[in-house]
Formats: sequence, structure tokens, C-alpha cells
Amino acid sequence: LSSDGTRVVFLTKPPQVIDTSTEERVCALATQGRPVGRPVWSPDGQHVMVTHGPLALVAIYSATSGALEQELRGHVGFTLHAIWLPDGRVATTARDTSVRVWDPTTGRQLAMAAGLSMRGNTIDASFDGSWMSFLSTSIYLIDARQAPQMPLIATLPRDENLQTVRFDGAAPQFVTVGQDGTIRTWQMDAAAQAREVRARGFVDMPTGIQRAAGGDVRLDPHADSHAALAAAEAALAEGRFETALGFLDDAARLRPDWSRLAHARARALALSGHPDEALDALELAARQGWFVLVGARDLANEPAFASLHASPRFEALRAIQRGE
Repeated sequence: LSSDGTRVVFLTKPPQVIDTSTEERVCALATQGRPVGRPVWSPDGQHVMVTHGPLALVAIYSATSGALEQELRGHVGFTLHAIWLPDGRVATTARDTSVRVWDPTTGRQLAMAAGLSMRGNTIDASFDGSWMSFLSTSIYLIDARQAPQMPLIATLPRDENLQTVRFDGAAPQFVTVGQDGTIRTWQMDAAAQAREVRARGFVDMPTGIQRAAGGDVRLDPHADSHAALAAAEAALAEGRFETALGFLDDAARLRPDWSRLAHARARALALSGHPDEALDALELAARQGWFVLVGARDLANEPAFASLHASPRFEALRAIQRGE
């Protein structure tokens, strides 16, 4: 629904903008058959933004003509969520561990925070666009004022006490809500260095969160496989493929039979122009049980593997995934 309540987008094929008073069609969005995520209206009601998840793409369409106005390209994973920031920028997130900020007019990427959880799917922003939250297995708080790298200024464990987060005006404060309905107010120290937690609760802060807010636990990516994978995913999101492969080598030495590492290696190799080695890594991931973990998720829907679609080996892997 548009901000003034006069129009709504129906997710038909193609999606249609409907006038709520006359129930007549205003236009159809020129999505060209692409898969479409939840539409997001611009604050002025002139544009509609949607995620095209499997294409690692976010697109902006005219709300009056339906014409494609801009494509935001740069993610290397399934795009999940997009929002308009109050200052006119756009923020997006995908299954590539990153949150990215864009100029919606030019399509240029302005800033990025990488190395976040792959399971996150929701972002929110303060009223002035200075702060953003990324909701995942943890709650990540990001300083959106800095570019090209946006520092992570706070990380809080997401549990029964912390389920959702909302910002309190333009100030560096935020509110969390627990499963029991308890509302807690927090304040961030804007002078904190990147990746250092500086958040404290004012109302009924549990002991576990108090410990977590006292300092960030940093793991050595050369000595911990999970930390190495996180570092690799962050490098992959930034397009530093050789660095990502180096971290994956470290992780594989520590945990050689982890199918997630082989899958990540396949993505890095495919994106860096090594299709045969990427297929080798995908076949290893299959032998290590990757398809059991991901179920029916089609390899062809992963943007990183677009260059492999014509390979018979890739089709054979898809057939194995389908149980043929």
C-alpha cells in the first residue's frame, strides 16, 4: 500500500498497481517474468522497489507507468529485503552476508557492511537514516553514515529477551521487544570503534545480555573454522575472491569434511572465472551431504553459479539434487 493509501501493488504476473478508490489498474510493472519479492513504495509514492531474489538483483519501477527505472546490481547472493532510507538512499540485504546502500537514481553502490549472518533477512533504519539494524540470529547495529565501509557498532544476541528492534527517533537509541512483551530501551555509543559492542540497557537488562554487551568476542579466522567461513563470506561479498579462497583453505584444514565450505569454495571459484574448479568443489559438497542440508533449493537459482548453467556436470548435479 502506498503511503497515502491511494494505490496498492498486487503480486500477479506481472505485478499490477491498482487504484484503491476506483479499483482500476494504474499500470503493470515491467518485471519481464522475473521472480518478485515484497514490493516497497518510495516515500513520495512515485516508485515501487522489489527484490528479484534468485537474480541477486533489486529493481525500481515507476508507479505510474510501470517502466523499469533502475537496477541495483552488486549482491552475489539471493536478495532478501530492501528499504528506502529517509535521506533518499536505498538499503538492501542478501544471502551474501552483506547490507548495501545505494543511490536509487544512478544505481551506484555507496556503502556496504559485510561479514554478517547468512540467515538475516530484515533491515530497518532510524528516522534520519544514520543507523540501521540487521535482524538475524543476532541483532546487528550499523553506522550508515560512513562510506564505503559501514562499521558494525553493536551486536546483541537474539533470544527470547530480544526478538525485534526499532529505532527511537534520530538519536542513537533503539528499542527491543522480547517474547514476553518486555520493552527495553538501549543507547549506542557513536564513538565506538567498528565491531566493538557499546550498548547498554536502561530497563530490565538480563544478565546474559549484560555480559554480551560488555565486549565483542573475536575469533581468529586462522584457528576457528566458523570464523574463517565468516571472513571468507565477507571477502566474497566484497568481490575479494582470492582472499575468500585463502580463508576457505584455512577453514578446510580445520574441518575438511564440512560441506558448507566446499559450497562456499564453489561460489568463489565460479565468480572468479574458474568453472571447472567450481564444479569440482560442488561435486565435493554433494559427496559431503550439502544437498541433504539445503533440500530442494535449486542450484540454478544461486546467482554465483550462473556461469555454470551450460555445463553437463552442473546439470548432473541438479539431477542428483532432485533425486533423479
